[in-house]
Amino acid sequence: MRPALALFLPLSLGLLLSACNSVNATRVESAKPDAVPAAAASNADESKALAKELRGKERELAYLETDQRTAAIDREMRMLGAEHAVQAAQVELDKARHDRELFLTHDKPTELEERRIAFASQTHYSEEAKDELAELESMYQADEFAKSTKELVLKRGRRKVELAERNLAIAARNLEVLEKQTLPRREEEMNRKVADAERALARATKDREKTTMELELAQRRSEHKRSDLVEEVAELKAKLAKASS
Repeated sequence: MRPALALFLPLSLGLLLSACNSVNATRVESAKPDAVPAAAASNADESKALAKELRGKERELAYLETDQRTAAIDREMRMLGAEHAVQAAQVELDKARHDRELFLTHDKPTELEERRIAFASQTHYSEEAKDELAELESMYQADEFAKSTKELVLKRGRRKVELAERNLAIAARNLEVLEKQTLPRREEEMNRKVADAERALARATKDREKTTMELELAQRRSEHKRSDLVEEVAELKAKLAKASS
């Protein structure tokens, strides 16, 4: 081989290798810009999803706050109703107790006394009629010259006695019925009204307690839900700000 040719071949191979390396480097450099748009697109999609989720949570929070305001009005109305029911039941109980007390201390003894006085008066009238008849019979017994007058007077006396005894029997029955039936039945009815009013008051009081507990529980649940939503909204805002940077 000629000396000149021997020097040329190594030089040519070096130049060829250098050219190949330059081409590969150019290909690598040209491939790098393609990865940047892909990452940017991924971040944009994530930001869009976070923004959508954030809007949903913010709407949910706004709806919940509106619900809380209406619930506060409903809570006030229900408590007013429960309190009114207790007060009305207390009024009915006080009235029932007052009526019973008035009956026991005034009406019952007064009616009994009036009926006993009527019975005593009728007894006295009956005895008086009998005494008058006996006196008339004694007075006209020896009178032989006024037979027609005698019979008329005695007849009137006997009729007076008969009517007095009949009225006395009625007075006795009325007194017995009043003592043993009418007044005990009225007292029993008043006792029942008091017992019913006491049960109604107890039921209204329990209903008020139950309503209070239910409303307090609903309010706590709503506050907890609102607290969670506020926290979720804050977290989503932080994630969105990070994804957008």
